[in-house]
Amino acid sequence: MISLAIKFAWRELRGGLKGFRVLVACLALGVAAIAGAGSLRAAFDAALAEDARALLGGDLDIRQTHQPFAPEMLAALAGLGRVTQGVEMRAMVQVDGNARRSLVELKGVDEAYPLVGRLELSSPMPSPFAFHDGAWGAAAEGNLLDRLGLKIGDEVNVGDATFRINAVIAKEPDRIATALSFGPRLMVANGAVEATGLIRPGSLVRHTLRLLLAPGTSPAEAKAELARRFAEAPWQVRDAAEAAPGVGRFLDTLASFLSLVGLTALLVGGIGVANAVKAYLDGRIGTIAILKGLGAPSGLIFTTYFLLVGLLAGLGILLGLAAGAAWSRWWPDWAPSAFPWR
Repeated sequence: MISLAIKFAWRELRGGLKGFRVLVACLALGVAAIAGAGSLRAAFDAALAEDARALLGGDLDIRQTHQPFAPEMLAALAGLGRVTQGVEMRAMVQVDGNARRSLVELKGVDEAYPLVGRLELSSPMPSPFAFHDGAWGAAAEGNLLDRLGLKIGDEVNVGDATFRINAVIAKEPDRIATALSFGPRLMVANGAVEATGLIRPGSLVRHTLRLLLAPGTSPAEAKAELARRFAEAPWQVRDAAEAAPGVGRFLDTLASFLSLVGLTALLVGGIGVANAVKAYLDGRIGTIAILKGLGAPSGLIFTTYFLLVGLLAGLGILLGLAAGAAWSRWWPDWAPSAFPWR
């Protein structure tokens, strides 16, 4: 009976999909939304895992608020691999006295920065952060220059220090590792941050260390060693698995939202599916009556149309899965204009 039901269902399909287009469309739309959310999350996870060390700036990222790292801590870290030390804080940039100003994310770096990846500047210079002619060198994001009407070579004031804009930051490899930003980046030398006079008791200053481990040492081993030797240290240690926690939370939220949209589409589309199936079967009452009159059992008729509806539902699901899988390939073409970290 199954083979005969398959034959009858195939003959029904030869008449076209008229009456079942709504069923296929509703299922394809809902499944595409759910599959797209999953494939998008998987694609981002793969991209973050592939570039985790560059996004973090090394194998380990160590941060400490308010107080600098003790010399014995620096010595212990230097024994594990290459180290770059930095300072991050929020500050106010002033131009022409106080006529123009903007909040910036001030970042001090040393000569070893970056350990992984490449800092790309629009105007490469041998030493863009050096002190010269009464002003420290600095590199700024382009939107800071646009906001304040600045150009390369102009000078700005931050606290007690004067900075000359020597370059525009085209790419900062570890910017995504910063949890929260309130302004454009202004990058200077470590000594220039101290020259601003803004590091005072109570100032919100983050001292950072990026560690590139020596061959043969794993991040887990290094973290265990640091926890053993400096159990009371007030620092926060992250490895490549936690390179971009903020982005991970955003992607989880986005995937959950898209999955909810897909489930809602399937729920609403279920009404359309039910109506489409009912309308189709109502139109086939004559055919069903003829089959019954010729002695076809009810089981054969039920199996025939069950297979027909199931086949078309499978078609809608396959179309939705294909669209969802293609979404992760289309997304990167749109993402650079939508997300600042690209």
